[in-house]
Parts: sequence; C-alpha cells; structure tokens
Amino acid sequence: MLRLCRHLLHFFIYPNLLLVLCSLLMGKQTIDLFHLKGVNPALLPFIASATLCSYSLHWYLTPSHLSSSPRIAWNSTHKNQLQLLFFVGIFGSFLFFIPLKDHFLAIGIAVVIAFLYTAPKIPASGNPLHGKTMVGKTFLLASTWMYVTTLLPMLVSEQTITPPAAWFCGSRFCLIYSICILFDFKDQEDDRRQGIQSLPTLFNEEQVRSLYYLSLVAFTLCTVAFGMPLGLRTFSVLLLPGCIAAAIYPHAIRSRSDLTYYVFLDGLMALSSAITLILPF
Repeated sequence: MLRLCRHLLHFFIYPNLLLVLCSLLMGKQTIDLFHLKGVNPALLPFIASATLCSYSLHWYLTPSHLSSSPRIAWNSTHKNQLQLLFFVGIFGSFLFFIPLKDHFLAIGIAVVIAFLYTAPKIPASGNPLHGKTMVGKTFLLASTWMYVTTLLPMLVSEQTITPPAAWFCGSRFCLIYSICILFDFKDQEDDRRQGIQSLPTLFNEEQVRSLYYLSLVAFTLCTVAFGMPLGLRTFSVLLLPGCIAAAIYPHAIRSRSDLTYYVFLDGLMALSSAITLILPF
C-alpha cells in the first residue's frame, strides 16, 4: 500500500497531473451546470495546458534548500521533468489558444493573475516582485482557480453573468480560499524561513481559524442561493466539499502529509465536479 501511494505521488501528484484533472473537471462542471452553448472545444484543453504550464513553472522555481519535505525533495531531483512539462504546457496553451484568439482579453486576464502568483519566485535581476509574496497570495490563488474554471467558460461562451452565476462563482471562490488557508498552515515554517508573509505568520491560530470557518459560512450561503433552486440532490453534491472541509480542519492544520494536501485537499476542489460528471442530473 505504501509503495502504491509513493508511485501515486511520484507519477501523478508531484508532476501536477491531479491539478490538471481538477481544472478539467471544474471547467466541465461549469459548462454543464449552466448549459453553456457554443463553447469552443479548445477551451478545456487550453485550461488543462495552462494549468500544467503554470504549476510546472511554479514548482520548478520553488527553492529546495529551505525545506526538507518529500515534495520539495522530488522537485530538486526532477527539475528536467518539470522543465519538460512546462514546455509541453506552454506548447499546448499556444496551440489551443489559436481557436480562442477572439477571446484574448478574457484569457489575458487569466494569464496575468496566474503570472502574479508565480512572479515572486522568478529570480531575475530587476524583478520588483521577487521575494515579495505576501498574504494576498491566498486570495490571488483562489481568484485564479475561480476565474479560470468558472468565469472564463462563461465569458468564452458569451454567457451573461446572471445572479445564479455570481452565486456559483462566490461558492467556488470561498471553498478554494478555505483550502488555500490550510495550505498556508502547511507552509508556514518554510514561509518564515523565506521571509514570506502568509495568514498563519501574520495572525494567531484562533484568528486564522475564524477566517477559515467564515469562508465556509460564505461558501454555504452562496451554495444555498445557487444550488437550492436546482433541487436537493444537486445542492447536496455542491455542499458536500464544504462539509468535508469543515470536518477536516483540526487534522489538516497539524498534518504535514503530502497525501493529505496534494491528494485529499487538492482533490476536494473538484469533488462535486467529479460527482456531477458521473451521476445524471
């Protein structure tokens, strides 16, 4: 079993393939829930390629000397693989952008906010953002995932942003934001060593805990507003990840396991997406 978990981490999780799958599932859920018509078939492959490109670059640039975690250790010995995946992702992004070029503004916004998340890691001379990652990284990361998997499919399909669409965007953002808070807990010691300001390094545990559950309350309210008109079954599936996130908090803030974070919590983002894809609604 341990060997299976190790292979899972090395060949699917650490190369960011689970995150690519999550982005596909979440984008597909948006298209299905809102019955988006005329969505260019290149959109989902573009989202997948861009996710692979962004995360491969992010982890390639993450310094390995300030942490002894298994993830960082894998990164330090697989730089060539991360570099290859980055070029695969950037080639796919360019290839699938061509049919989407009429929506360059909507896609450009996604590129900018995704770049701002990774920019502080780029060790280029004259980079004003190098080493300046601050507490806003949590908000920025959640915003990127929400925009790319939720707003972007609506904008590309020229869908009007209705109140239900706004509630769904709010629901997805608040869930991802709460998950990002847990990742801040995992990274707090590394953040302190690098001089990075994150929620756990700026506030005490009780304050961060309050923000975490406040995010889940906001997630619940948005999900009720969006999901209840769709029926009890759909509403329950959409609400399920938030219930799990609320229950796992005491364990997650003490755990440093890669399985907890890079499998369970990353997968939690796309849990309802996977269920709505499998079950007829």
